[in-house]
Amino acid sequence: MKIATQHLAWANEKFVDALTVLNDEDLLLSPGEGEWTVGDHLAHIGGALEWFRYILNRSQWTDIHAPKSIDELKKLGMYLNQLGAELVAESEKSASEIIEFEDERGPHKTTRPVVLAQAALHSAEHKVEIVTILRAHKRLRLDLEPFDVWHSPFAEAAK
Repeated sequence: MKIATQHLAWANEKFVDALTVLNDEDLLLSPGEGEWTVGDHLAHIGGALEWFRYILNRSQWTDIHAPKSIDELKKLGMYLNQLGAELVAESEKSASEIIEFEDERGPHKTTRPVVLAQAALHSAEHKVEIVTILRAHKRLRLDLEPFDVWHSPFAEAAK
């Protein structure tokens, strides 16, 4: 799980960096009226990472707001980097420990790898939504391939 979590943190950092070429107004784009904006998806990625961190170590989460400017996006990016580092640290703990938490569906028991896998998958899902919104509005044609594990520093086995 450590490599997957390191990749999650790396990909989030690279993705946010790629978005800094946008204009402030681009963060307000959505697929349609009443649907989540680019900024909403970015805030949700951060909020979800806080939630996964909470499940794992009971750290409190904050009220992350959707960035409305590129400066706010950069600040959120720095926070996502911090959350990523904390999740990497969590990946180094016992994989067999039973983790208990409660959400809107009730109480759950799971393991650390399940939570970390969901963190990675969830972030990727919202990146796809962001890319789709930006393409639909002809603002930025961002290819997600450069953010996959094969482009990361974690793909090659140590020699």
